[in-house]
Amino acid sequence: MFSTVAIQRELSRREEFKNDYYLLSDEEMKHVTQELMDVFEVFDRLCKKHGLVYFLVAGSLIGAVRDKKLLPWDCDIDLVMSRKDLRRVGEILQSDEEFSKWEMLYPENATNFTLAAHFFRSDVRIDTFTTESLGSIPIYLDILPLENISNTGWSNFKKKMSVEALTAVYVSRRCFKKNDPLVNRMAKYSWKLWLNITLRKMIALPFAWVPQKTIFKMLDKVLDDDTEYEYVCIPFGAKRFSGEIFRRSSFYPASTEMLDGIAFMAPHHPDEYLEHRYGDYMTPPSADEIREQLLIAKEQA
Repeated sequence: MFSTVAIQRELSRREEFKNDYYLLSDEEMKHVTQELMDVFEVFDRLCKKHGLVYFLVAGSLIGAVRDKKLLPWDCDIDLVMSRKDLRRVGEILQSDEEFSKWEMLYPENATNFTLAAHFFRSDVRIDTFTTESLGSIPIYLDILPLENISNTGWSNFKKKMSVEALTAVYVSRRCFKKNDPLVNRMAKYSWKLWLNITLRKMIALPFAWVPQKTIFKMLDKVLDDDTEYEYVCIPFGAKRFSGEIFRRSSFYPASTEMLDGIAFMAPHHPDEYLEHRYGDYMTPPSADEIREQLLIAKEQA
């Protein structure tokens, strides 16, 4: 199947969808970036206070390594944590008064078919700084689990197939018209998108009766493994299970990278992670690619 997100981004440039997206200005993004950093500092303080370990990844790590600051078109901060530490964050928010105003939304409770957990405060929203109301979209940290995977090829193959089947069933639900009217309208202008969402609906429909929380309980059962093997994996990452396998030594022990003069946790060998994930990560994206990152779908709001 083709990438639904990639096709949507390409179609967002068309005149037909001009009114379906809000383009963040440079000035608005400056405010969003500052708020993001404030949220991140709170999260960093929580983790250090309670002995939790996280790692900057994806575009956020590129910004730290290449520019020593967040990318000026990034509307969230990308992190990974061990499954155990990720769950601990939610428990801490319930018990530590210092962080009582903060929330952790895990994917099994989300309504937007995400595979990541979100750390945020509900009163810190993007549209605080925009000229149009965008609803209740918070400024958040995007956090994925970093999983242990065994060194046995057959064991990893079974785990990969189970994870990819379950995630396909879950994320494909987004393509139903009631869940995403915009992508269904866009499909009229792209045979690739039409084919993609039609196939995804066929995947999702037979399992539409399975509760969302049940799918994530099944994923937990497949992925839960406390053994520290030679390799780790970000199974819900952009390159999916097979493309997100790294040597444990690439991440552990955590090192630090600077963002706006503040040290945050990062992979032990960030270059190994970034080269594996992106190849040439030092070359900035094109103007069109940057613009696509600054677009917010109004129906998402």
